Amino acid sequence: MSLRNSQYDALMRYYQKLQLRNKHDQDERIQEAYREIPRLAQIDREIAAVSLKKARLLLGESEEQDFNLANQINILSSERRQLLLSHGYPEDYLKMQYTCPICQDTGYVGTEKCICFRKAISEQ
Repeated sequence: MSLRNSQYDALMRYYQKLQLRNKHDQDERIQEAYREIPRLAQIDREIAAVSLKKARLLLGESEEQDFNLANQINILSSERRQLLLSHGYPEDYLKMQYTCPICQDTGYVGTEKCICFRKAISEQ
C-alpha cells in the first residue's frame, strides 16, 4: 500500500512529536537527577571542560600537557553510573529513552522504513 503525501506528512509529524516528547522526558529526568545528586551536573560540566581543553590542544591554542580524553571521560562516566546506581536510578536514566529503539523514533533505519513505520502504514 502506498501512502498519499498527506498520510506520509502525518506520520512524519507523529515521529517529530515522539522525538520532542522523549527529549522533554529526558530533560525532566536530567533535572530531577541533578536536584537529587548535584555531583552529576558537575560531572557533565567537567566532561565538557576536558573536551574543550582537548580541542584547544589539538588546535594548538594551548601549551598544556596532552592527556587521554577518552580515559578522562571514562573515569567521569563511571562515577556518574555509580552515583546513579547508589541513589536507586538505573545507569541509563539520563539517556534518551526511545519509543522505538530500532529507528530511534525517526521511522527509518538508514534509508529503509523501520518496522514501526511499516506497522503505522498498515494501520492507516
